[in-house]
Amino acid sequence: MMTYIRILLVSTVVAAQALTLNAQSLSVTLKSTASYPQLSADFFLLDKDGFPLSPVTKDDIRISENGTQKNIVSLTCPPTNQPLPVSVVLTFDASLSMEFYGGSRFGTGDNNLTIAQKAGKAFVQAFQMPASECAITSFNSRAYLNTDYTTDKTLLTQTIDALTLDYQTRYTPAFLDARAGAIPIAVRGQHTQKAIIFLTDGDNNDFFDPQNVINAANNAGIKIFCIGLRLPLSADLRFIAQQTGGEGFSNVTTTAQAEAIYRRIVQKIQGYAPCELIWETSGCEQQKTAIIEHIPTGLKDTVRYTITPSQLAQWNISPLGTHFGIINNPTTKDTTVYLKAQNNAITLEKLTINNPFSIISPTVFPITIPANDSIPIIIRFIPTDTKYAYAELIPEGTGCNQAIGYFSGGSAAQPPTPPTLQVIHPNGFEKFLWKTDTVIRWRGVLPQDTVTLEYSIDNGTTCILISDKATGLEHPWTVPATPSKQCLMRVTQQVRNGYIPYASIRLTSGIKDILFSPDNTKLYILTEDSVVRQHNTNNGSNNYAVNNANALFIGINGDGSHLAYTTSPQNRVKLYSNMGIFIANLGLQSTNARRPVFIGRDTIIFGAGGSLSGIVNFTTGSMGFIRTINEPGIIEWNDVAETKARYLAVNPSQKVVTIYNMRRNNVFADSIRIMQQNTPVRGAIAKDASSVLVTDNIGNAYFTSLTNRQTTILSQKNMFSTGYNPQGTFMITGGLQQQRIVNGQSQNYAEAVLYSPTGGIIGILDTHTHTISSVIVSKDGTIATGGKDSIVYLWKIQMPQSDISDNLWEIVAPQLTVNSIFMDSVIINIGSRDSLVENAITNTGEVAVRISSVTISGANTTEFSRTIISPSLLLQPNESLALECNFSPTAIGKREAIITVETQDNYTAQGIISGEGISLLLENHPPIDFGKRFLGDTKDTIITAVIRNIGTIAVNFAAPRFLALNPNNVPFSFIQSPEKFTLKNQDSIEVKIRFSPTKLGQFTALLEYGFDKTGSPIRIPVFGEGICSNGADSLIVTSNAQSVAPGDTLTVALRLHYPPNAIQSATRPYRMKVEYDNTVLRRLSPDSDQFDTRLQSSDTVQYMRFLVMLGKSDTASVRVSSFDWGEYCTNSPAIIQGSVPVEICYAGGKRLFNPDGKLITGISPNPPNERSIIHFSTNETGITHITITSLIGEQVATILQEYIHAGEYSIPLPLDALTTGIYFMTITTPTQQQSSLFSVQ
Repeated sequence: MMTYIRILLVSTVVAAQALTLNAQSLSVTLKSTASYPQLSADFFLLDKDGFPLSPVTKDDIRISENGTQKNIVSLTCPPTNQPLPVSVVLTFDASLSMEFYGGSRFGTGDNNLTIAQKAGKAFVQAFQMPASECAITSFNSRAYLNTDYTTDKTLLTQTIDALTLDYQTRYTPAFLDARAGAIPIAVRGQHTQKAIIFLTDGDNNDFFDPQNVINAANNAGIKIFCIGLRLPLSADLRFIAQQTGGEGFSNVTTTAQAEAIYRRIVQKIQGYAPCELIWETSGCEQQKTAIIEHIPTGLKDTVRYTITPSQLAQWNISPLGTHFGIINNPTTKDTTVYLKAQNNAITLEKLTINNPFSIISPTVFPITIPANDSIPIIIRFIPTDTKYAYAELIPEGTGCNQAIGYFSGGSAAQPPTPPTLQVIHPNGFEKFLWKTDTVIRWRGVLPQDTVTLEYSIDNGTTCILISDKATGLEHPWTVPATPSKQCLMRVTQQVRNGYIPYASIRLTSGIKDILFSPDNTKLYILTEDSVVRQHNTNNGSNNYAVNNANALFIGINGDGSHLAYTTSPQNRVKLYSNMGIFIANLGLQSTNARRPVFIGRDTIIFGAGGSLSGIVNFTTGSMGFIRTINEPGIIEWNDVAETKARYLAVNPSQKVVTIYNMRRNNVFADSIRIMQQNTPVRGAIAKDASSVLVTDNIGNAYFTSLTNRQTTILSQKNMFSTGYNPQGTFMITGGLQQQRIVNGQSQNYAEAVLYSPTGGIIGILDTHTHTISSVIVSKDGTIATGGKDSIVYLWKIQMPQSDISDNLWEIVAPQLTVNSIFMDSVIINIGSRDSLVENAITNTGEVAVRISSVTISGANTTEFSRTIISPSLLLQPNESLALECNFSPTAIGKREAIITVETQDNYTAQGIISGEGISLLLENHPPIDFGKRFLGDTKDTIITAVIRNIGTIAVNFAAPRFLALNPNNVPFSFIQSPEKFTLKNQDSIEVKIRFSPTKLGQFTALLEYGFDKTGSPIRIPVFGEGICSNGADSLIVTSNAQSVAPGDTLTVALRLHYPPNAIQSATRPYRMKVEYDNTVLRRLSPDSDQFDTRLQSSDTVQYMRFLVMLGKSDTASVRVSSFDWGEYCTNSPAIIQGSVPVEICYAGGKRLFNPDGKLITGISPNPPNERSIIHFSTNETGITHITITSLIGEQVATILQEYIHAGEYSIPLPLDALTTGIYFMTITTPTQQQSSLFSVQ
């Protein structure tokens, strides 16, 4: 895959498919698995309006897991409550990283932005509106108000779809920016309950103090919910959520997860109590997926959950591993183990085991084992020989784990054929990154059996020890930093206490030294009483003893014909035949003569000290020194690798072991000195001179490779003597005397330990009761151990069983490429460039690599910063890590730093990040803020020098444009703006822009200028807020006169009154209706009593002129019956204060005129009865008469004669004074008279 870098400055968002609004929704959130196999979950089912749908019963629900329907135990729902009205701010990360699929711009499924958009729209769908309200903000390096508070779900979803990405992540403006920060916006919400839902996929790239956010939120009663996409939520955001009463959610990787979280938050902030759904699950899968369906609506939700192994029904076999010991055929032996059903009941369907073991009981199946109960299982061992035998007991049934009971019998010292031991992992074709952790696994021995683990990187030619104390059938291992394609793993069963000597030689004095004859048939034993004996190696029988040898040390030549004794008291080196016959004294007398060793047949090296140590040849005539060894101190012990001409000298006084290279003519050169922390006492050298084995005075054994000079302290302690197998297949040390408790009694013992060539234990010879002073291995592999218990044991051993990987596997070095990053040219001191760099770091190796750190260092470190975009730092082969990089230069010219990537295994790779610092070329205007404007109003602003060229070269510009964050409403427009233009030195451009809000709320847009030089485009934030009222606007009605007479002209003014320092408008639309008495006032202007127009230049809404007339009243009022601010603010009328009273002046008495001409309005009921009422009205105040006369004019009755005020009246009709007939009723006022007929029956 080609690696490339792409710097993304502007990201165009592909809108996700629109979410269907006003749909029902189902949200299920798992609460607990503590009562497994019963599970409980919060269950929310909402109708299309966001209210809980009820009633719901468990019969309405269907749950399936992996296609299997599950039993629903219960569904319990609380009483339905009304949702709390809430003001919510949805805050989205709009940094460049949101375009990624977890670290790459290319991927399958939903990228981070799409996940956020779908989740946000799920919130809008479930959110109860219009009872509640929602605003949307976004952030990167800045904060943006995308949509102010609204209850319009369509607008909200369109805004979410239109999110635009740029720059990097900064929390401080996201929360606290005065114009568009989530908290200032939340504070403006109209409801008491307030919440912010904050979603991000990156960490903060600037200084951030979470306490400032917490304080501001708590002061306003705002709960903050924080969601981390594809990454753990930062500690700051977790702290904010916790301290504000919200909640934090980490590592949200799918759309389904995000949608479920947003629906859960909806239900929490609106105060809904969930139903509790309980169902039963089954099966052994730890990762489970439940599909919950509401059958009547067809709605479904998915719950993914994890069951821990401790919750599943599991087999448990105790004891886990059983060793029967050595049983001689035809004897058999039985043992009992117990099979337990842990956590839950289990059905046992079958038991199997291999020969030579058999199951005695149980034999009838199936068997149900209750939870946490056990059944006994009897196993019989039926050996055919004493070789090691192994088998596994395997139960089959409903248990969820693979339980195995392990059994062995016989002796590990007699390995089985074929071997039972197997390497399980690594077993071939695996690839391991160096310095990473893995697990070595094996089978074929008991869990409690100790094995030695070794690996090879050269196809088995040599091995390296991992551990010789591994048990439990697996062992953790950190892969070494040794890349190779030829790796193998070896596991060797250790034989402890299983080896038995084939012969023993019991003497009367402790053993000091032992030698084998070259033909392996004879054994020479030097005891502490200075006696030298010869024994047969086949049965240990004695051939002779040299009782008067006074030997201190012995050595034997290459053909076995001669022995050399170092004797006392003269400290001479004497030559003897192999039959114990003295031949001659060799060399000079020395008080420091020590152990002699032969080179070939006739050359002897003996350790002594000073100039008397050296080499002699007993075939020369002089029998003298041919070379001295200038070794300070005394060589107390020595050994020789004859075929490699290497001589080992142990010098306790100097705490040094020296390996000499004996070149031609026995000249010593190229010595290797191995300094010891403690005093060395014994040493041996491998016959191929590849390594040495040394013990010290406190019992440590040291294994040193002469190839790489690496020294390892062997794991077994209390060692004394040393030896090598001539074939190089193992090493041996003899131990010091120790004590142990056996059957309650203290027992002395000493161990001889067998090691592999790597220093790992492969077996222990445990027979001696005192320090093993000498160990030696013959050419045919016979081992002799001699101790201070005066016994020599002879051993013929088989190497224990082992296994190696079936095929080669690999150790791979990490391979990372850190691509060079160029951050372009940026203005020094005030400029900054944020760039998203894909494939910044690429894993070009063959295995996954875990990144532990990415740092920047070098000369210009402070001018660069980086943020890791990918939440997971585990890079698979050919995968890349993206970085958000920032460049803020402080000096002109090339600026450069080093990006260092370090992996978990301390591997490092480096690359260059650079940029160019340039002088300021363009100067742009700061953010433009129109402030608050009334809806329907307009405000034009001329921005002079919005851009000025302060550089020396001409810059060509494209036409400016507005980037709207809310596509549904762009209240900013250009009144005057050039198309393409060019700015030369000191030239500037001005622009006239208009803010015309038609909706309530704050608005943000970006005024963008693209140009043909570095730094394009320039974006200037533009802000404005649309309002309907200052909160205390009032409409006042006034006139130009206190009283008028008929024929006068009356002028009435309707004026707006604003509170101090409030916004005023000259062009705002309004609607108004005016009412008045049209019998008194005749409107002269304007043409209508209803108005739908705009304000004029003053605060006067309208002037009205009237002609005063003689009407039906002597007073009149002009009042405004309704007023609002036009179609945009119908719900925000101004306060209407008062009306204008009109008093009518008259001379010589009132002369009112009733244009209706009616005083008596009627009698009801009519024809009259005893309950009839006379209804009348008058327009004037004064004496009013009502009389009844007959048809001939005779006055029959006076009903009313009183002083009354203008108005409407009702009085009873007195029928008791009237007989059947027709009558006149006459009403007389000061200026009018009216009569009407009525009949009485």
